[in-house]
Amino acid sequence: MVGVSSIWAFMGHVFDANAVATVIGWPPDSPFQFEVGIVNLAFGVLGLLCLKIRENFWVATIIGFSIFYLGAAYGHIRNFLETGNAAPGNMGFALYMDILVPIILICLLLAYKSTIKYVED
Repeated sequence: MVGVSSIWAFMGHVFDANAVATVIGWPPDSPFQFEVGIVNLAFGVLGLLCLKIRENFWVATIIGFSIFYLGAAYGHIRNFLETGNAAPGNMGFALYMDILVPIILICLLLAYKSTIKYVED
């Protein structure tokens, strides 16, 4: 959920930046696209490393990823309120995923941690 989707987002923001910008309702040729792509690459690598490095590495990755995604959701909503940008990539599926994915990851992590604590007790 974090690794592969973030690598995919990296490729879009870096290698097809103008198409992604159009879907989001952003102007093309923005250097910001590259920066967002690199952030996605970083979380993609962390997400893939979670397959090998477990336990508290999951916690750190989920916290960072959730801050990034919830911050992006805030940015989409703010952009809509300030500019009326209702492009599908701004107020559609991406916005819902920016909110739902962190909630799902946090709930799964809490469920996992409570199960481990229960087994240890």
